[in-house]
Amino acid sequence: MAAILFLCFYQADFEISCKGTLEPIAHRDVFAAVDGRVEELLVENNSNQWVSEGQLLARMEDTTTSMQMAERQGQKRTTEETISALNRRLQTLESDPSGRPGDRANLDGQKREAEEKLRGLEQQLAICRIKQSQLEVRSPMKGQVVSW
Repeated sequence: MAAILFLCFYQADFEISCKGTLEPIAHRDVFAAVDGRVEELLVENNSNQWVSEGQLLARMEDTTTSMQMAERQGQKRTTEETISALNRRLQTLESDPSGRPGDRANLDGQKREAEEKLRGLEQQLAICRIKQSQLEVRSPMKGQVVSW
């Protein structure tokens, strides 16, 4: 009886071992939305670095998108200058009554055409900006970067 009482009240350390894995509650794989070359990594590999949701993880570059954007911006500037020049010519025609009647209609048509081209270029630039924003890889959630 004394042995049973001794075993009930005596505190002893003991260890139990078993095999298992520690799994995260939520796991997210992060991918770039578009193809490109990695320009800058802002998180170290296997660093177990903590990040917040939306934090920039990497910057990428796509030379095709960059070239398209530069080309469209140049075309936009040229088209804006064309519209400005056409406006000046139209003002000159208004102050000079001796001009031919078809000249004004011709210049108006050229101006409308240039304005339509400008709208198209602005839309193309907006698409390029969207593509460039997709070159930034951001964290989808708050957590710890395990590996890349």
